[in-house]
Amino acid sequence: MENISTVLSEDDDQTTEKIESKLNELQQGLLRLLGVKSEYQTQFYTPIVFD
Repeated sequence: MENISTVLSEDDDQTTEKIESKLNELQQGLLRLLGVKSEYQTQFYTPIVFD
């Protein structure tokens, strides 16, 4: 029974690491997109002003 618990525990650890890695990758992608959006708005966005 101990061997099964060990294997399941190791699988859980690897799964958790994979999930955390993917979340970090997605977070970095979002931050990169936000930076691009911010840069675009800074360079090209002109607010419309109504008198």
